[in-house]
Amino acid sequence: MKPFRQNTPIDTSLHINELDSVQQFAEDVRAGLGKTPKSLPCIYFYDETGSKIFEQICRQPEYYCTRAEGEILQTHACDIAAHCCDPVQIVELGSGSSAKTRILLEAFVEAKIQTTYVPIDVSPEILSEGADRLRKVFPFLVIKPIAARYEDGLEKLDSRNEPVLLLWLGSSIGNYERTSAKRFLGRLRRQLTAGDSLLLGVDLIKDVSELEAAYNDRAGVTAAFNLNVLERINRELGGTFNPEQFEHDAVFNTAEGRIEMYLISRCRQQVQIEALDMTIQFSRGERIHTENSYKYHPEEIAGLGEAISANLVHQWFDARKRFSLNLFDIKNGGAL
Repeated sequence: MKPFRQNTPIDTSLHINELDSVQQFAEDVRAGLGKTPKSLPCIYFYDETGSKIFEQICRQPEYYCTRAEGEILQTHACDIAAHCCDPVQIVELGSGSSAKTRILLEAFVEAKIQTTYVPIDVSPEILSEGADRLRKVFPFLVIKPIAARYEDGLEKLDSRNEPVLLLWLGSSIGNYERTSAKRFLGRLRRQLTAGDSLLLGVDLIKDVSELEAAYNDRAGVTAAFNLNVLERINRELGGTFNPEQFEHDAVFNTAEGRIEMYLISRCRQQVQIEALDMTIQFSRGERIHTENSYKYHPEEIAGLGEAISANLVHQWFDARKRFSLNLFDIKNGGAL
């Protein structure tokens, strides 16, 4: 192993997606609320306010995912570091505050692996705050945050000679229908080459009561997270939503193997959205579908790798086998 050397100064500049994010938000809101049944894309949960609420969700006693994944990282971070080359570029999709990733970065620093960390997230504010915290802990770590959606962020990666360890932690893959998840991984695969790796977090099928409790916490934090998307429409598009006239609900669809999250209108009502010149009618009990979160059986996970021309080389579980981290090596070929 090469001796550890000081990295170049930290680059914390944010590379913002060139597309007008407000315009895209407006188009997606118009499309989602203009159809029956109504829906909103879950990516719009994660403005600055929503990202901070999600950090609170991760601390709720019912939300097992963060603790289970943290347990796996604490146990196996050194194994992950040992698998990677020196130098390495760690690229993380949906990094948020990078709190869990700190466990992994510590292992790479202790192993004296020259590391560049590239967090990608849609919230510039959360990215900047996370980079500032990491800078204090790892003064020699190069950090290059990218504020963008996943694929846009990957396209903005600097030309590189070092291999990439792509992190997709949490249970974000669950937001995609199973076939769509493989298709999306295929699109990510186009940005990777043989010798790169993917560390993928996957939430597992388990008791329905435990699953539903995780998305209906007693403190109402997930409800606030869900309702914030209406507040965001009000803030950014001139909407007249009254969040008190909607209630949060999350249920497990056993046939589909997924949590489904909704906002339910408490009464018959009418909402205007000024920026869209749009009036929306809601009947009492009408639902806005805001998120799916698919859960997997462990034996399904290797198939995700096969779909992207990658080998599953390690699969780790927490002690209660509620969650898994899966390390894939990218193979030659397999254009997707």
